[in-house]
Amino acid sequence: MGVLPTFLLTVFGSIAVGWVLMWPISWLIGRIDDAPTAVIFQFVSTFAAWLLAEHLGLSAVVTVVVFGLTSGRRTAEILWSRPSPSGTRSPSPSVSSPSR
Repeated sequence: MGVLPTFLLTVFGSIAVGWVLMWPISWLIGRIDDAPTAVIFQFVSTFAAWLLAEHLGLSAVVTVVVFGLTSGRRTAEILWSRPSPSGTRSPSPSVSSPSR
């Protein structure tokens, strides 16, 4: 195989694997109620994505970046759609800035 097909397979394969892995992982993280457990699970799943990409001969860096960006966004959507225990929700997941 030539250089260009190998490069394209590596890049697009890495993007596809990172995106596909995001769905089951974000679904599982959305079901974990304990914050420390969710953080540990996110760390372990990111490392597992790296190992899988290396095993498949893909770019582990591209796979983990795509996995992290997409799962972070998806997990935030899942978590912010939940009602809070007090019945109120914060307007955004970021820290509020002081009023001017």
